[in-house]
Amino acid sequence: GPHMTEDFSHLPPEQQRKRLQQQLEERSRELQKEVDQREALKKMKDVYEKTPQMGDPASLEPQIAETLSNIERLKLEVQKYEAWLAEAESRVLSNRGD
Repeated sequence: GPHMTEDFSHLPPEQQRKRLQQQLEERSRELQKEVDQREALKKMKDVYEKTPQMGDPASLEPQIAETLSNIERLKLEVQKYEAWLAEAESRVLSNRGD
């Protein structure tokens, strides 16, 4: 609904923590995929540079640039969710009121 927040702070602490954990894992997976993709593209570009008849290395530049910006974006997302998760976990702990 309208009360949805990106950091799930509208949820009870335990649930919030679970949801943030899921988001974090999802982003981390995506990030890993982009990193792998970029590695693959760079290897391909090396091949093209050594054997130009295989393909044009310049043609890979746009894709490499795109994976790079995806990596940057996802790194920020991961950091954001890590910070929110840390807050959520301290909320969970303080709620238990040892």
